[in-house]
Amino acid sequence: MIIPVFIILATNLYAQKDIDALINAEKSWDSFPVKVDYTILGSGIADSKDLGYVYGKLVVNGKTDNYLRIWRRESNAWKIVLEVLRY
Repeated sequence: MIIPVFIILATNLYAQKDIDALINAEKSWDSFPVKVDYTILGSGIADSKDLGYVYGKLVVNGKTDNYLRIWRRESNAWKIVLEVLRY
């Protein structure tokens, strides 16, 4: 199962509200569904070969919805930068 990455865009120093947002986001893991089925419907990659995306449908508890994942290549491995989904 892939777990979404929460990203906070900030300057060099995190404001207290950003730190609080990270803490609240981490608490939300308890409500994340145990079983999520993903089906890729499309994908693409940058000409530089260091950024890519996939999108498709997901099924959670019998409900179908859409998702988007942005990937970045780091140290010869692909890592999820952002995952957008609704469940």
